[in-house]
Amino acid sequence: MTSKIDRELGWRPAHTFETGIRETVAWYLQNQAWCQSALSRH
Repeated sequence: MTSKIDRELGWRPAHTFETGIRETVAWYLQNQAWCQSALSRH
């Protein structure tokens, strides 16, 4: 799926989808206070 962007721009993702999701969820779990603060601003 990234072959065109790799071929044309020389870009490759730093993480797989699976590791990216895992790290994102972990960040949100470790930063719940920030999440609550961000949600309360709306």
